[in-house]
Amino acid sequence: MTPLWIIIVPWIMAPWVYLFRRRSTIAAFLSAGTSLAVAVICFLLSPDQTVWILGRGFLFDPWRRWLLLFLFAGAVLLFLYSWRLSQGWSFFPFLLVTLGLLAGSAMVDNFLLAVLLLELAGIVLAFLIQGGPRADPRVTMGYLVPLIIAGSCLILSTHLFDLVALYPEDLVSVRLAMTALTLGFGILLAVVPFHLFLPAVIQEAPPMVAAFLLGFYQVVALSLMVGLLDRQPWLGSEAFDLLLVAGLITALGGGAFAFLERAPGRLLAYGTISDLGLILVGLGTASGVGVAGAIAHLISRSLAIALVAMSWGVISERYGGERSAMPLGVARALPWATLGYILGGLTLAGFPLTGFATRWPIYLALLPHNPLYTFVLILGGLGIAWGYLRSLTPLLGRGKRPPGGYARHPEGSDRRATSEGKEPFLVAIMIVALVGTSLLLGIYSDYLLEPLRNMVEGFSFIAE
Repeated sequence: MTPLWIIIVPWIMAPWVYLFRRRSTIAAFLSAGTSLAVAVICFLLSPDQTVWILGRGFLFDPWRRWLLLFLFAGAVLLFLYSWRLSQGWSFFPFLLVTLGLLAGSAMVDNFLLAVLLLELAGIVLAFLIQGGPRADPRVTMGYLVPLIIAGSCLILSTHLFDLVALYPEDLVSVRLAMTALTLGFGILLAVVPFHLFLPAVIQEAPPMVAAFLLGFYQVVALSLMVGLLDRQPWLGSEAFDLLLVAGLITALGGGAFAFLERAPGRLLAYGTISDLGLILVGLGTASGVGVAGAIAHLISRSLAIALVAMSWGVISERYGGERSAMPLGVARALPWATLGYILGGLTLAGFPLTGFATRWPIYLALLPHNPLYTFVLILGGLGIAWGYLRSLTPLLGRGKRPPGGYARHPEGSDRRATSEGKEPFLVAIMIVALVGTSLLLGIYSDYLLEPLRNMVEGFSFIAE
């Protein structure tokens, strides 16, 4: 079987899902079944395959195999969640299209085509962001403009690559290429100070769209950057020094903004921005331990994002779509959602038994550089922790239950969001499963880190 089915199957199924877009049960199970089938294909296909189309290679190696398996397996949870708590009628077909585009971006062995597919996926996501209950066109435009600027910078860098290849001693071309890449990936990943658009987007977008944007779209963008570092040795040590500095600024800046924030949506955005800084620092060490820790933490971060988004989605749906603050007394009404929200926040902050286990290898990799760098990362985590502690203040208070457990449907019609005033059973099961997975990853992180260390040793930039 050809690996191209990983790209083609979601596109084939998207029109059929679109036909049943108003029948959430059919659309959800068709979408979840499609993602599960593609995940099985990723698992069963033998790695180290290359397919050529019009002179362009599509690679399926061990790195891409696990990346795509993570992408499609995670999408199954998002689709099933959206069956019980609607994210808008366009969520199912449009997300399938996005999955196909991201798979193509991850597999194509051409940086220009990979950037174009990633940009198209981001544009499709804009339609899903606009599907929120209080959709504001200005927020969507505030997302699209940086996306287009980032794509333009990355496309420009591909032309500069040719100049660098022809004239390797021309430092001007090298500097321009480095600048274009820095701006492109800096904006695309919302690195401080290019992060200003992201909190508003996460605040307004439906929870599963926010989770996909932060936990999956950014993962593919990061894999594109790692692949570029692996194939372009002329970037040299300056690129890794830049990653180290940018990561430290992002970790500390995101933590500082989280320290001052209480709104759960914006707090999630700032927490993930700070956590992204930690990952950039791990990549910037260019060591096997640091890069393996960065990839492991990327997985831990995605689990935390999904936990917070799912839990906050239940809470905001139950309490009439209120998004500016945590409702009073929610812990008594929605215990599982509260548990998921707390553990997800603790994981982003790097507390022991949660996110600390995957942070530790990055801390170790930083010791040869400067021990103070580790202190900066810890400060960023403390900022996230304080922000979540402040947002959790109303959790245990005594509040009034919403009348009848009704919430405002994203498309405008009222419906019962929970059964008898509790979380939907399937959603509660998914939250508990993610909580268990996060705890297991925090306790038995070596079972993940050891295979990752062996995998990253194949990267050309790993220092001995």
